[in-house]
Amino acid sequence: MNANRATHYILSTLLFASLTVGSAQNLRTLKVGLVMPISGNVSEIGKDLRDGAFVAAAVARKEFKALGFDLQLSFKDDQLSAKVAKEQAKLLLDDEDVIATIGSFKSEVTLVLANAFRSANLAIITPSASEDALTDRSMANVDRIVARNDNIASSAAQFMDKALKVKSIVLIDDGSTYGKDLTRAIAKNLKSGGIKVLAQINAMGNKYEGTLNKIKTLQPDMIHLGFSSYDNSAKFMAVLRKSGIKANVMGTSVVSDPLFLILAGSDAKGMYYASYVGPVETYPTNGVDKLTAEYQTYLQAKPTSYSVLGYDAMNVALEGIRQAIKTNGGKFPSRLDVQSAIRKVQMPDALSGFIDFNSFGDRMTSQVYIMRVGEDFKTKVVSIVTTTPSKK
Repeated sequence: MNANRATHYILSTLLFASLTVGSAQNLRTLKVGLVMPISGNVSEIGKDLRDGAFVAAAVARKEFKALGFDLQLSFKDDQLSAKVAKEQAKLLLDDEDVIATIGSFKSEVTLVLANAFRSANLAIITPSASEDALTDRSMANVDRIVARNDNIASSAAQFMDKALKVKSIVLIDDGSTYGKDLTRAIAKNLKSGGIKVLAQINAMGNKYEGTLNKIKTLQPDMIHLGFSSYDNSAKFMAVLRKSGIKANVMGTSVVSDPLFLILAGSDAKGMYYASYVGPVETYPTNGVDKLTAEYQTYLQAKPTSYSVLGYDAMNVALEGIRQAIKTNGGKFPSRLDVQSAIRKVQMPDALSGFIDFNSFGDRMTSQVYIMRVGEDFKTKVVSIVTTTPSKK
C-alpha cells in the first residue's frame, strides 16, 4: 500500500465510522470482525484482503442502516502469528456486537481462530486459507471461498502430467503446515499419474546447499516448491538458478505476490505456479468494473486479486447476517443464527463466481489458476481448472 492509499484508507475508515453520527443512538450496533496480517512479510496481501472486505461493508452500510443496524467492522492484526491470533480472538469473542468474522490469510492462523470461535458459534469465513484440515473436521462455524489444497494439488499435477509432459519431479516444502499439506497432496495425486517422485525434501531455513546437491544428483524434469512465503520462495529460486539447475519449477500461490517478482528478478522467468486466486482481469468484467468504481470512491486505489477475495468473503458474511435478521423478525440475530445462515448462503453474483457451500464449509465449485511468469516478468494464465471438493 503506497502512502496515498494508506492515508486515504485511514480517512475512509474514519468516514465509515462516522456515517451514522446523529442517528446512531437509534440504531443497534452490529459488527463483523476482520482478522488479517497487516504487519509482517505478507502484509500487502493482508491489506488487500482487508481493503476488499472494507469496501464491501462500506457499500452495504446504508442498507443495514435501513434495517435498523449500525454496521461496523472490528479490525485485528494477527501479525501472521497463531499466538497473536489467539489473543485477538478473545477480544472479538468478548464483544457481543461481533456476530461474524472474516479471516485469516494463513491456514495455521485461521485454524486457531476457528477453534477459539467454535464453542461460541461465531462464524469465520476465510478468503484465502486452503489447508484441507480447516474444513475436514466439519466445523459448523468455518467456511472458505477458495479451493482446498487437494484441489490445487490435483490441478497442478494434472497440468504437469498432461500439458508439460513431466516424467520426474522433486517435491520440496519449507516445513510450514501449508507447505507440508500441499506437498503431501501433490505426492498423492502424482501416484495416479505418470510422473515419478524422485524425492520429497524438507528445506526449512535458508541454507539450501544439501537440497541443491540432491537435486543435481537426481536431475528431475520439474521441482515443486511448496513454500508458504514469497521471500523464501524468491531466495530459493535465486540459489537454484545460481547453482546452474535449469529444471522447471512449479510454485504456490505466494508467487502471485508482486514482491516475489521484485525479489526473484530474472530467476522467476519461466516459473509456473498453481493458485486459488487469479488476476483481476480473469473475473467477470461487469463485477470488476463495479468493484473498481467502489474502490475509487472509498480508497482512491485499484483493486487487486486478493481484494476480490476479501470483497466476496465480506459479502457472504453480510448475506448470512441479512438472512438471519430476516429469520429473526428484523431483530438482532444471535451468533448461532448467523453461523447457520452463512452455511446456507447462495451467491450467484459473487465476483469470483457462484458461491455456495457443502456440509463441511467448502465451496462447492472453485477455480484453480495455473500461471506462468513470462520473459517480460508478467504472469499469464495458462489454464483455469474448475474443481469440486471430494467431500460433499
